[in-house]
Amino acid sequence: MGRFLERFNTEFQIGIRTDEFGRPVDDHAGPSIRQNVDEQVENQFTENVDVEGENVDEQVEKQAREEVAVKEAAAKELAEKEDAEKALKEASAKEAAAKELAKKEDAEEAVKEAVAKEAAAKEHAKKEDAQKGAEEEKEKVAKEEAKKKQEAEKYQEALKLKAEQERAQKEAEKELNEKRKAAAKELNEKRSKEKALTEDERLLAYSLFSMEGDILDNVFDDGKGTTVPRITMQLLSPGVLIDSLHPEIQNGKKNLNKQIETLMGILNKDETSFKLRDVKLVFFPIIAHKHYYVIVFDLDKGHAVILDNTLQKMMKDAPAKISKMKWRTKENKIDCGLYMMMHMEMFEGEIGLKWKTNILDERNRQYAEQIKRMRMRYTSKILLHDANKNTKMMSDFAIKFDEEHNDKEEQKKMVEEAMIRKASEEKH
Repeated sequence: MGRFLERFNTEFQIGIRTDEFGRPVDDHAGPSIRQNVDEQVENQFTENVDVEGENVDEQVEKQAREEVAVKEAAAKELAEKEDAEKALKEASAKEAAAKELAKKEDAEEAVKEAVAKEAAAKEHAKKEDAQKGAEEEKEKVAKEEAKKKQEAEKYQEALKLKAEQERAQKEAEKELNEKRKAAAKELNEKRSKEKALTEDERLLAYSLFSMEGDILDNVFDDGKGTTVPRITMQLLSPGVLIDSLHPEIQNGKKNLNKQIETLMGILNKDETSFKLRDVKLVFFPIIAHKHYYVIVFDLDKGHAVILDNTLQKMMKDAPAKISKMKWRTKENKIDCGLYMMMHMEMFEGEIGLKWKTNILDERNRQYAEQIKRMRMRYTSKILLHDANKNTKMMSDFAIKFDEEHNDKEEQKKMVEEAMIRKASEEKH
């Protein structure tokens, strides 16, 4: 038996284990099919050894074929079993894949439904927003139209009010102009009837033009820094060139900054200087090359005019108008300062032939007497003005002069001689 198994293992290499006596050993670690084979072989072998008279080789060969058949059947069964298991696994995998696919499709369908719902919700919200926006736009347009209507009404009311104000202003200006014209007419009529010098005016002028007294005495002082010494006031004497004795002007120096500083100092001391709301005409007396004239700014009409008594052509390219007055002079070269003062007093805004004064033409026979009288009048007006803090001093001086020269004829003769001497001295 042992030799048979050993030979059987050698020829067929089926791995049947035997003990030292050649008997098969039960292998618990091998597969179940091998155990069955071993049992079948064992049983078959037992049966075959009992057959009497068979050839051992034939028995072995037969036994081998049978074992092969058994193994093939076992392998086939195993293959069928493995195929069945594989088919089962494939079916399970397909079923799982089908379920996964169905689950995925369900999820995708759910997503699509959610997206569709969200899109529908957005579209609905969009429509609602559009409807709300349309309503708001409609409301906004209505408000804007109402606002425009209100603004238009306010604008019309403002235009109406402005028109009424302009009409009232024009009427007020017309009334004011009429009053000014009437006042100017009245003033011109008064001036056309020039009055003679009063006794006070004559006496004060005579006392000054007698050339008596200290020439450095300040005969005028406004208390704000403007002073005029006697020698300067005496230049108003008839026949004398009216001139300023200011050192800068005498030396021909033109310090514009200092002039502006002086002017601003005067203005700052006088609080009324800047109140031009009710002022129509602003006068600027000018001295250039020992010649006096005045520039007047008409704030109502918005232009400037130059008032100059001479016929010489000055400031050809000046933007201001040069008034053409019928009393302008050609021969008189010394009274421009007097004319400047007369123009400042008499000018009311009318120029040319519309401006009427009592100033005579220089060819008139009464011209010299008028100029003499006007010099004496302006002298007394300056010295007796309320702004002069030395008015009493000059009045006392005039009274004393009259007491010392109580003969009127002798007084007049003495003063006229003094004025002639002064004129002669100034010419030389």
